[in-house]
Amino acid sequence: VNGGQIDFTANDVGGDSIDDSDVAGIGYTVDDDEGATSNTANAYVHIIDPLVETDTVSADAALNGQTITMSMTTEDRTYNDESEVDVTINFGDLQQADVNVSFVIDGSGSINTGEWAQQMAAVQDTIDLLRSQFNGTGTDVEIQLVQFSGEPSPTPDAFGATFDLFDGVLDDISTGTPLTPQMRQITNYEAGLRLAEDFLVPQDGDDNYMVFISDGAPLIAYNPDGSGTSISSSNPSYYMDEVQAIWAAGTSVTALGFGTVDKPRLDQIDNTGGAQVFSNASQLGDALGASPLFPADVIEFSL
Repeated sequence: VNGGQIDFTANDVGGDSIDDSDVAGIGYTVDDDEGATSNTANAYVHIIDPLVETDTVSADAALNGQTITMSMTTEDRTYNDESEVDVTINFGDLQQADVNVSFVIDGSGSINTGEWAQQMAAVQDTIDLLRSQFNGTGTDVEIQLVQFSGEPSPTPDAFGATFDLFDGVLDDISTGTPLTPQMRQITNYEAGLRLAEDFLVPQDGDDNYMVFISDGAPLIAYNPDGSGTSISSSNPSYYMDEVQAIWAAGTSVTALGFGTVDKPRLDQIDNTGGAQVFSNASQLGDALGASPLFPADVIEFSL
């Protein structure tokens, strides 16, 4: 009894999975001014142990075998309208096949020096992100860099080379890679796609990705003898044999454009929901960072 109030404290209630619920009875009497004592009356205290319950669910990601586990701990019942909840999400190691990424970059003359530098920066940032993502995973990641343009034969219409993701050359792709110097001249989609096809198709069964970037529309195609010839805008699909072969190798293809690019042509190449087109090359970096190159992360959870 505390100042005319009865305080009751239950023992060992809460914080575990043992049910300590109980009903406690308190007997009391009242004396009047004449000294008479009443019969005993009883008050009952119902002790509700909220209990602590934990449930865990797991799922394996379809693309990379990564196990994602969510555990939720909360009270099984309450005496009011509130309950404590604790949620933990854990990610297992990537169980991923070898990864191959082809960057096919437009080097035509319609791209000015600043835009070319912005394309290079976007690719460099993406390679750096990939390094962060795959460092220590044991996954073999191979990078192809392709620059395409278009010049009369016998000058090549595209240059390409492949590197291990952690090859020192990729520390700075502005030197020692096929992306330097810029080729300029006119545009030949097919030339770049042929090199990507040669890289990706033999590695069918790996996790294959291609990023295709352009600022315009293709203006030249190959002849059977290997020479280049101009094409009309009414022939948008001369390069589709290469695209379909790349798709058939299980490749996720992201097509990005900027400036005056012909979006319907890029849509023919993309198989991730349609090409994205931006007003300038400086926006390419954000698009690459959100591309399917990277395994999914939980960015929001609501209960």
